[in-house]
Amino acid sequence: MTSCGEPLVELAECETPVQAASAFLNCLRTDSSLAQALVYVVDRETGELLLYASTKDDRVSERDSAQRLDSTALEAVESGEDRHVFVEDVAADSPFRQLLDLGNEDPRSVLKCCPVCGRTQKGRVVALFVMLCHHPPDSNATGPAIAPMSTLKGLLAVAVKRTEVAMRHRKDLASVKENSQSEVALWNDFYHLFEYRHDSMELTMELCRIVEKMTGGITAVCLVNEISNNLLVQVCGLKVPREDIVIQIESTPYGAVVEANTTCIVDNLDQYSNERLLLDQRGVRPTSMMCAAISAKYEDGSREKVALMVVSSYDFHRFTEKDLLTFTWLIEHATPLYLGVLLNDSLTLAKLQNETLLQVAGHLFAHLDDMSQLLKEILTHARLLIGAEKCSLFLLEKNENCTEELVAVIFDNEIVGDKPRRLTLAQGIAGSVATSGDISNIPDVHAESSFCEDVDTVTGFRTRNILCFPIKGKNGSILGVAQLVNKIGGKNFSYIDEELAKSFAVYCGISICHSLLYMRAKEAQNRSRLATELMMYHMQTLNEEDVTKLAQLPAKIPDNVRQPISSFEFSHKPFPGMETMQLLVGMFEEMGLLTRWRIPKVALCRFVLTVKRGYRHPPYHNWDHAFSVAHFCYCLWKRCGHLHPLSDMEVLGLFVASLCHDIDHRGTNNAFQVNAHSVLAALYSSEGSVMEHHHFAQTMCILNTENCNIFVNLDAQEYQQVLDIMYEVILDTDIAVHLKKVKDMERMAEDGVDANNPKHRHLLLSLLMTSCDLNSSTKPWPEAQESARKIYMEFFTQGDLEKVLELQ
Repeated sequence: MTSCGEPLVELAECETPVQAASAFLNCLRTDSSLAQALVYVVDRETGELLLYASTKDDRVSERDSAQRLDSTALEAVESGEDRHVFVEDVAADSPFRQLLDLGNEDPRSVLKCCPVCGRTQKGRVVALFVMLCHHPPDSNATGPAIAPMSTLKGLLAVAVKRTEVAMRHRKDLASVKENSQSEVALWNDFYHLFEYRHDSMELTMELCRIVEKMTGGITAVCLVNEISNNLLVQVCGLKVPREDIVIQIESTPYGAVVEANTTCIVDNLDQYSNERLLLDQRGVRPTSMMCAAISAKYEDGSREKVALMVVSSYDFHRFTEKDLLTFTWLIEHATPLYLGVLLNDSLTLAKLQNETLLQVAGHLFAHLDDMSQLLKEILTHARLLIGAEKCSLFLLEKNENCTEELVAVIFDNEIVGDKPRRLTLAQGIAGSVATSGDISNIPDVHAESSFCEDVDTVTGFRTRNILCFPIKGKNGSILGVAQLVNKIGGKNFSYIDEELAKSFAVYCGISICHSLLYMRAKEAQNRSRLATELMMYHMQTLNEEDVTKLAQLPAKIPDNVRQPISSFEFSHKPFPGMETMQLLVGMFEEMGLLTRWRIPKVALCRFVLTVKRGYRHPPYHNWDHAFSVAHFCYCLWKRCGHLHPLSDMEVLGLFVASLCHDIDHRGTNNAFQVNAHSVLAALYSSEGSVMEHHHFAQTMCILNTENCNIFVNLDAQEYQQVLDIMYEVILDTDIAVHLKKVKDMERMAEDGVDANNPKHRHLLLSLLMTSCDLNSSTKPWPEAQESARKIYMEFFTQGDLEKVLELQ
């Protein structure tokens, strides 16, 4: 069936009920399933149903005598709903048997009685048409489609109303005809809304166009966000706003309409400020408004607030009850279609987002072996997925005081270097999210007390809004916080962005947990390989006879050596191996370390012998270098007032570190280890100072060996302190670390050393350790020259290795 073409035009232009019935009958004839039809119209004066059109007899005269109706037709008129009956079941005395020639029809054909109700007087039947169809009512081919048939009914109702009015008021016929034609056009426009059922934005624009054409006002459609309790303007004046227009529902004329889920006229607008109203492009306030709430009703009776349509008048025209009646009718009929299209858009968007999230997950899980690259991928995808200008990622870590804090590994789209930005959990929006574990969407950060204005001041970047969400691991524990800054396009982050961020955070948490697990597994594997390597190198166990022999020697420097050993030029090379060990034990004793820290003599003997065995035999970084550095530290203590202002604990840590600072050195530098992707680089490259970390780790292995712990009589706090001192000064032997502190050392030298300043004490320890490490320049020229030759030999050997491994 179709409602277009000449029959529709004829229906719009008819002037009498007979003409309206005939025009309607012509529209019905276009249906191939229709065999015969009758059209009755109610006489407004008598209330009778008069037969005005018939396919059997096209010459039905105006005001023909009333035809008696059978029970099916009467039931349809009383209920206002369609009724049907099979031809074989039509009563023998039914007038339809003569009017429609039912005797020649298939007994299984269907007789349908369809009442037509008026739009403005709900429930009153104004017409009835009876159709004889070839198909049963449950067939897909029965009669016209639902939407076009309902439209035709509306057209017939309008035509009947117009002709009745025209017959009563002939003098106003021209005006009435014009009004009825506009209503027919309205029905036609409404029918064409179905053409936009695949695009919610086009549907919204067309609906606004119809309303504006009907009322002469400016139409806006706003989406309702129940969570933030505001309205987001989707369309205004047949245009999509370039920037988000957000209106808080509270204290606005729209709030009561949304809450009551109603349609009404709002005229008293003087009580509202401009911020609470939709202004036109010139900034003019509306003088009158019609508002209609659009909501979805569920099976349990609950409702979801979806949208609000507002029609505003800016030219002092006030809407009438007639305008409201027509506006209400249009909203009631358009709402199911509008909600259906919105639902379809939501499902399409959800499907697209799920596909995108799966693609993102694939990218994330491809970088589990590189945490830095993984975190960069997380932020890149988060920024592109949700549409933000900048992003930052903070991981939750414990600082040296065992207090949790946020460390920015990526800040403003850039990977943070050696000095990451640190935040306590009480600082900023990120700290608040890390504490609560809840997502935070802030449309105006400058109205938020927790926002740090200094960041914008320093960077020169203008922050408008922030979406901050936690990344959680196993059992809901917080791994970190991602922060997205400034929604692209000048808009605010939406509820959809929040839901997308929550879904994305799940994948982030899983990938970070798996990356940490993978890194721990790799670290365990590397440690195992390193342990195997060390075991193969140190397969020979320490000779206990050597320990006993050394322990039986006096724990002091022999008298014949006491004078020369106090000189910086002293060399241990003329002395046999056991005498060199005795000299070391004597240094411990003379510095008062054995007595002050209750170091067992046997443990000290086993410790120094094990440390000597731990040194390999490269040309320079061997046991001779270790003894020379420890001896230089001893000379500094002896000649510089016992290294005042250092404490006894700091002297102990410095001296032991000087002996162990290059243990298990391989004759290659840190750059070689990293470029060669060695086991040591796999373990320590993320921390920097690869070899220095390994030297300290080997020292700890020796201290943890049975009967080698020279700190056994220290309490827990003292033990931790001496290890911290050793760790810091061993790392300071990395020249790259030392060079970063040179300016601070120069400043300290100019201002003088403050013994009460912890930073000065640390710089002094670092300076002393570096001095000890470079002590070869204080030796006699032949020995200093020999040391330089050995250093060059190591360098050249490393160069040869780099060529073999193709690292150059």
